[in-house]
Amino acid sequence: MEYDTDIIVIGGGHAGAEAALVSARMGLKVLLVTGLKTAIARMPCNPSVGGLAKSHLVFELDALGGEMGFNADLTSLQEKTLNTSKGPAVWATRAQCDKKMYAQRMQNVMSEQSGLTILEDIAVSILTRSVPFGDNGVTPRAADRSCTIAYGITTQHHGDITARAIVVTSGTSLRGRTYIGKDETVSGGDGRPAADLLSLSLAHLGFRLIRLKTGTPPRLKASTCDFSRCFPQPGEAHPLYFSLQTRKLLEKASQSAHPSIHQTESSTANCSTWNIKTTACSENHRTNHNECPTWNNWCNIHDDIHIDQQECSTWNICPENWDSNINLRGCSTWNNAHAWMPWPINSLKMPCFMTHTTPVSHDIIRKHLSDSALFGGIIKGTGVRYCPSIEDKIVRFSKATGHHVMLEPEGRDGRIVYPNGLPNSLPRNIQEELVHSVPGLEEAEILAYAYAIEYDGIDARELRHSLESKRIGNLFFAGQINGTTGYEEAAAQGIMAGINAAFKIKNEDPLVFSRQDAYIGVLIDDLVTKGTDEPYRMFTSRAERRLILRQDNARYRLLEAANRVGVLPKSIRDQTCEWQKIITELESLSEKKRNDILESHSYPPELLEELDIRRHYAGYIRQEEIAAERAKRDEKVKIPHWLDYDRCIAVRYESREKLKKFQPETLAQAAQISGVNPADIAVLAIIIKRGHI
Repeated sequence: MEYDTDIIVIGGGHAGAEAALVSARMGLKVLLVTGLKTAIARMPCNPSVGGLAKSHLVFELDALGGEMGFNADLTSLQEKTLNTSKGPAVWATRAQCDKKMYAQRMQNVMSEQSGLTILEDIAVSILTRSVPFGDNGVTPRAADRSCTIAYGITTQHHGDITARAIVVTSGTSLRGRTYIGKDETVSGGDGRPAADLLSLSLAHLGFRLIRLKTGTPPRLKASTCDFSRCFPQPGEAHPLYFSLQTRKLLEKASQSAHPSIHQTESSTANCSTWNIKTTACSENHRTNHNECPTWNNWCNIHDDIHIDQQECSTWNICPENWDSNINLRGCSTWNNAHAWMPWPINSLKMPCFMTHTTPVSHDIIRKHLSDSALFGGIIKGTGVRYCPSIEDKIVRFSKATGHHVMLEPEGRDGRIVYPNGLPNSLPRNIQEELVHSVPGLEEAEILAYAYAIEYDGIDARELRHSLESKRIGNLFFAGQINGTTGYEEAAAQGIMAGINAAFKIKNEDPLVFSRQDAYIGVLIDDLVTKGTDEPYRMFTSRAERRLILRQDNARYRLLEAANRVGVLPKSIRDQTCEWQKIITELESLSEKKRNDILESHSYPPELLEELDIRRHYAGYIRQEEIAAERAKRDEKVKIPHWLDYDRCIAVRYESREKLKKFQPETLAQAAQISGVNPADIAVLAIIIKRGHI
């Protein structure tokens, strides 16, 4: 049959944005269907990217050609490297981003992407049809006679749209309900529409839906907060950026006649973006920060706070007055639409501030727990264990006298504060009391109230490692619908679903990462093998091989995959290949000869750091590599489609039921299913080796 497009992506969150971009960049015709165009890539919760283990996912998706890391680098307000007191395996980059600019830049990139069309509409159902054995690459189990594939969607306003593959990245919109106290609103969160009919469609197709919950804190007016009562948390002056493309830009800037990316008068004189006149401060970008009105709104603090740079010419660019069509074509160094940036890299850093709850705060919460949507019995979904609401914290840690609250900027204009640590579902008047009980927030004005959101997800154990449904061919799922929480987890799934949807259409094998190869592999393997009954968050402790899955070596680990996908700029892939050869050659030399070469040659700092880490941990790295290869042997043993578990009478009945339900693709996956023991795996291994039951 003829199709309207190659791939339809449902949802424009972080998973949807990555899925749509990567598949379009792989040469496919892509249609992104979203309920609200202006909400594409929006950050409905904390406007930050990265953090512990999450940054590993960002480095990996960037190494494949994803956009999140680059977008975060170009719209960041401050960056930090976390866990530096420990080894490099757990170092993590975190960027505080401008919420509006992050979304606007991503929307700008997507609107300029060839092959990608964006449609504002709501998907209400998945179109499916039955096909015979093996049609369209579908390989059902031996007991099946036919299988079902997806071939399009029905939308609310544009009717049926057909496609070769569908990627569902619906986020929190499936039967989304937001709660402020007992007040309930039908919403996908952050002003986005809910998608009730799509949820019903998935249930009708046989998917088991699970109910999950997350939440967000109130937003505060910065000028009403007293930061002098808080502890400043500055960023780094010269951080490690997420993206290889950012580092390439910096490299080009240092090699060209263009002045330093740290602002000078001559560096921005001809670039209109840097010269928007909004306040007296922008007239002279060398003005001291104490003379900058928006700086003082955000930082009405003591003068002894250390600021990494004094320039503030771009500090006062107001998102409300921003023209998203403005780009940097007037600046020769940044003359690239894909590198569109709202301000120069490494501009003035905005600090965060730390305060805390008090016993008074806790008393307010305890007194009104029954008024909370979460504890009042309205919400049935499971919340995020590792990002709990403040009500959860007070109940779980009843003896604690205080909990950290980080006051983080939502934008470069310094007008809105995100009080990280105060997510709740309390009534509005109680939220006022709670906020005013926190030091520094006694007079704070609430601009938007905190809310909890409850939504549907699917049981990800119904998916293959390619993120394609086992139940319905050509139908892929990514993001929070699979039971995860966090922008980074969503984006990582999104890029993999987009890649594999493209490969499916091209009749190529899917790209699947082992747990031994990437954090993305750990994430997907955990979801599709073990499943989750609560929103899943990535941690370094989930990765058995974290010593060899560092963020610093992501570009080397995933080079082969990046070459296969072909989206990451070739110049960066060639550079990675060249650096890998240099490192391998230097590692093969004696220490004396290696030191002589290092003294006589000038290598990039990033290359030298990678070499130093490998040398320092060489013995441990080798042990991990051996263990990884051993684990991969089981991962390579595929479970053949002729294997009928009902006829494997030597396998326990419970194990057979679990194996039939989750249909693992390899012995390694089967071994991770709860209830399948080593003896069962040994029997399966014998059956597979001899080729018959």
